[in-house]
Amino acid sequence: MNQFPLLALGGERAPEKSCAAAGRGSRYSGGMRVLRVVVAVLLLAAWAQAGEKDKKPKIEVLPDKLVEVADPGYVAAGEPCPTWGWAATMQAMLARQGVHFTQEHWLFKVYGGTRCLEIGDLANVASQVTGDYRDETGKQFHVEFKYEDGAPRLMDDILVSLKNERPLVVIWKGHPYLLQGVLYSEGVSNVGARFFTVKELRLLDPYVAEGEGHAVVFHNPEDDANEINGTYQVTATEILGPDWLRQRTK
Repeated sequence: MNQFPLLALGGERAPEKSCAAAGRGSRYSGGMRVLRVVVAVLLLAAWAQAGEKDKKPKIEVLPDKLVEVADPGYVAAGEPCPTWGWAATMQAMLARQGVHFTQEHWLFKVYGGTRCLEIGDLANVASQVTGDYRDETGKQFHVEFKYEDGAPRLMDDILVSLKNERPLVVIWKGHPYLLQGVLYSEGVSNVGARFFTVKELRLLDPYVAEGEGHAVVFHNPEDDANEINGTYQVTATEILGPDWLRQRTK
């Protein structure tokens, strides 16, 4: 609160009380006037500094929130290994979007067979998966494989995806898990910025049939985020129009 007795910058001078007072004041027009100006500047600087302290961001931490997909469409892998787990998550994510391919379809397309292998470079997987397809029902789709190396950096995208009932996959220690939900805390600053802190990633293990051991939780910070190899998601868009695929393959 501004309580300075001296003139603020840009203010009007206080009216003189009397000619006698003005005459007495003229005796101090030298050093005292300079001193008054110096004191005024110092007080204004102190006030400005106090104001800056009041403007420092203050963060209000809201109660923990859980966002999750009610039914992520879990599919168990044909074999408990990375490539089969990857194929199972592909089958699960696409089935939720009305696109139906077997795990074997994806294994042969990307890995040339059904042997158990490491998932490998996600950029290579993306280049082989993304494209136009006709599924077993005869519908035509454009399938896009999106990925990010390492632990997620933008939680906003993940939270929006889960809120829209679109699960994605987390590769943790080389093992793919279907991400069903995220437990997080949210902080809101006094300048409107929002901050998210992940507390749990709630995962489903495709290596295990539904039941005991099926659900797995990544705890932050107890578990090491550096052990997350990447995340990926697959989306399908139906192609409407002429029978382009049949014409192309004739």
